[in-house]
Amino acid sequence: MNRPPASSRLLLACAAAALWLVAGVSPADARQVDTTAYPVLRAIYGMDGPAATAVLGGIDRSSLWIVFGAPPALGVVKAMSDGRYGDAWRAGLSVAGATIAFKAIKHAVRRERPFRTVEGIVAREGFVGARSIDRYAFPSGHATLAAALATSLALDHSEWYVTVPAVAWAASVGVSRVWLGVHFPGDVVAGWALGGALAWGLHRAREAVTPGGWDGPDPPVGAAPRTVLPPVVLRF
Repeated sequence: MNRPPASSRLLLACAAAALWLVAGVSPADARQVDTTAYPVLRAIYGMDGPAATAVLGGIDRSSLWIVFGAPPALGVVKAMSDGRYGDAWRAGLSVAGATIAFKAIKHAVRRERPFRTVEGIVAREGFVGARSIDRYAFPSGHATLAAALATSLALDHSEWYVTVPAVAWAASVGVSRVWLGVHFPGDVVAGWALGGALAWGLHRAREAVTPGGWDGPDPPVGAAPRTVLPPVVLRF
């Protein structure tokens, strides 16, 4: 029996984590203050050096621009190249589905943010991500959206130069939310799991959710695989 690819196994684990964190935890339990993660919260929040401020502050300022700008930008690139919009469409669907999911769960759980409940934690002033926020924390909306986009891109483009930066960026978005004082670590982990699971589910149903022809025409039965470069003939 063939094992699924490593990426699929990883995303299955994310889906299982999402089910445990979101469906398996009652709203009353999730609403409780995340006291077990206090050491991690304080360690990340305490990174006050200029390098951390520059990097995490930059991530905070750019995260939503990337989340909502990447799918249409990818669509423009596809319009100018091969006309296969499937990856851009699925990225957009993943972001849209993640937005609906995290907002619904937040209002069901209603966990307060750490700067409202934890002594010594205040929302960092001067950063967009600390001002433009709703009231509740679980799960992190930014982490959910970043994971959904990164997972969607990684599933459609398995090259390392796509997957590694995408995963690293999604991870850094989550860290920046804790650093800002607006999320507990558990909020971020739940967001990563939820966003990854949603994108994985959409890709499992890619034929049902993607308009016909947007992934390109199917090759004729028995056709040889398409080569990118013409064959090289050596003459001696």
